[in-house]
Amino acid sequence: MSGRCCGKYSTVSKIFELLKANKLAPLKSLSQNFLIDNNILDKIISSADISKSDLVIEIGPGLGALTERLAAKAGKVVAIEIDNKLAALLSAQYPDPGKVEILHADVLKTDFEKIIRSNAKKSVTKIKIAANLPYSLTTPILVKILALRGSLDSAVIMVQREFAKRMTAAPGSRDCSSLSVLVQFSAKAEITAVVSENSFYPKPNVKSALVRLAMLTTPPVNVFDENLFFAVVRAAFNQRRKMVKNTLVHGLEMEKTAVDSALLKAGVSGTRRGETLSMPEFALLSNAFFNVREVEKITQK
Repeated sequence: MSGRCCGKYSTVSKIFELLKANKLAPLKSLSQNFLIDNNILDKIISSADISKSDLVIEIGPGLGALTERLAAKAGKVVAIEIDNKLAALLSAQYPDPGKVEILHADVLKTDFEKIIRSNAKKSVTKIKIAANLPYSLTTPILVKILALRGSLDSAVIMVQREFAKRMTAAPGSRDCSSLSVLVQFSAKAEITAVVSENSFYPKPNVKSALVRLAMLTTPPVNVFDENLFFAVVRAAFNQRRKMVKNTLVHGLEMEKTAVDSALLKAGVSGTRRGETLSMPEFALLSNAFFNVREVEKITQK
């Protein structure tokens, strides 16, 4: 392969030139939409607030437009690229893995904690993520990112605008969903930019948004069992038009008497809808279910 990656001065003409020189084309199967707007690239860098003491994990570097900017700011960049041709192109541009390490890998199968451990140095004080996410895989990748709550400082990710609205939605709002609670349990989420379709090549069919996730060291609410908490949240949103007491019965596959008991203990009216519940109310409810479950275990002995 030949030619430099997009780098600092990415334009549509340079994208075409680079793709042609290396016999490449955007792959729809991998949701490849290359970012070509320098202003948005700069916005990602400013939102990420990167320093020389940071290890930055980049997901989906593509042609390297963001990678070059990250490398100039960070102590080290680990870029994960699933496309073997793009990974080879980037590896040729960055031969020193001590500064920029290119991993040809599937991000969903990548052990992020292993990357963090292998790059642990006294000089590295913060771990950050920067990503132009493939929209077809946004949810599973986001789940992996949020699971790094104890190790990760922050993440700046490009997602569909509607997805970003759900990530940052307040209780009771039209966009509030189980995703809203999942994200806000682990991070403070903020939309830092709305991004036009014209900022990408090829143009996607939707508008995008840049979201900054400032990871929380501890969740905003105390829950006895996180898996149960998320199960309650998912069940509550499962059928949005129905009252929460009915969605919980079906979603958790519990007896109506047990659900009524948990709702009473939590002080939550069963006639409400899931999207109206706040994070503290979901915590009270899941903890009440935990106690009901523990009582059931005792009575079954």
